[in-house]
Amino acid sequence: MEIESRDKTGRRSNRWRVYRPRRNRGFLLALTFAFIVCLVLWGRGFGGKSSEIDFTEELNISSSTLEGTSFFSRVSSTDLILHFPADFSEIIAVGFHQASDPKAHSLEPIGHCFVDEATQTVSETISKSKFPVLFVMNTRGRGGSSTSAADVAVKPGTLIRSPVDGVVTKIETYYLYGKNPDYHVEIEPRGHPELRVAMIHLDELEVKVGSSVKHEQTVVGKIRRLSRLKSQINRYLPEHYDHVHIQVNPYEPEEE
Repeated sequence: MEIESRDKTGRRSNRWRVYRPRRNRGFLLALTFAFIVCLVLWGRGFGGKSSEIDFTEELNISSSTLEGTSFFSRVSSTDLILHFPADFSEIIAVGFHQASDPKAHSLEPIGHCFVDEATQTVSETISKSKFPVLFVMNTRGRGGSSTSAADVAVKPGTLIRSPVDGVVTKIETYYLYGKNPDYHVEIEPRGHPELRVAMIHLDELEVKVGSSVKHEQTVVGKIRRLSRLKSQINRYLPEHYDHVHIQVNPYEPEEE
């Protein structure tokens, strides 16, 4: 819009000026803020570095039923469910990571699970949560699935129970990193002779080869103290905890 300009004497001026309405700065700031929020939400939902994923939809499990449930993962491409290997009140968190064996089956977290989240965010969530927190740890460059193993952090002295129904098929002693004595226990899950559930970081075993085990009931042993080791999972925890390592391997008959 153009308006006529007059000089100080009131006479018409030969100059014309263009009238520009004054912009509402508050409105522009609000619009800019809304745009930034949309970008952040878009980044979280579509490939942002930090996210929290709910895996229950594909598994047909209601999120509202997860608090207090006994399972934390399903073995990919199977119907095998892994149950928490300890009393619920003894479990701090479950950190998924790459197994050292690239042939280990991928584990699908059941429930809300942090993926590519900052260690501080996970730690703060754990310190405030009444339930075990699930998260995927940073890659170790081992070549397998990023969720092919699970470290279940528990309180000191916790009794570790079987995560599946089945039969103990192997018990071995070995030295963790070549210097720390440890037990390796394998279980053939009921209905899945092609799989073996492997567990390490155990002490004072209460089972033997051939023992039948039932999830949530059968005590396999006690959590092993690993206070001398700098485990990856403790980078995400508010304080140091020991953990039991669980992974599911394909059954491979031993050569005679």
